[in-house]
Amino acid sequence: MGRAKILILAVYLAGLIYVAASRELRARAGPRLVLLLSCAVLAFFWLFEGTKSNLYLPHILPWFCLLAAIAAAHLGTTGRVPRWLLALALAGVVLIQSSSTLLPAWRNAYRRQFLPAMQFLQQHSQPDDTIMSDAVAGFVLGFDRNLVDDAWFGYRTGKKADWLVITPTYDETMESLAQQHSDVSRHVKQLLAEYRPVYSNKMYRICVRKRSVAALREF
Repeated sequence: MGRAKILILAVYLAGLIYVAASRELRARAGPRLVLLLSCAVLAFFWLFEGTKSNLYLPHILPWFCLLAAIAAAHLGTTGRVPRWLLALALAGVVLIQSSSTLLPAWRNAYRRQFLPAMQFLQQHSQPDDTIMSDAVAGFVLGFDRNLVDDAWFGYRTGKKADWLVITPTYDETMESLAQQHSDVSRHVKQLLAEYRPVYSNKMYRICVRKRSVAALREF
């Protein structure tokens, strides 16, 4: 079902092209304004948003949805496309989108991936150990301990933690660093060489610093 999402992207792109190509729609103030604002939002994230993270999709997808809705309504009212065909296409979009919510809920990554990783860290780390991780770890470990959220792994601060927790967010950041910030990427690779992996599952990896004697005693 994850690959089927490309069909939704095709629907959104078709809506954008249809509204942009329709003189009748462009002549109307509402569709024209939506088209201009959509293009402005897309241009902003294309040119000025450096990480290109999927975290910003909520700022983009509503505009695509609105353009697709305008195109579908126009096609339905003008009779250019049978209404049953439009209804079938839109039902497919709803089905795929719903599965995108229901399937992750069924996989339950929170209980099966996140909690076991955090419980491992709780069991093996000391109260005064420093942990470098995505801030989400604070919901289990507590925000009152030595928890540092630094996706550049101390490139600017020089900090080195006793524990590194490679979360999905950090994985995405490291991929983008390799493409956009080669100097930071080299720093991250050199830093990771100072750590030893001690735990991993499908989404999280935990590493302990080799010089951290207190932590190494347990492994």
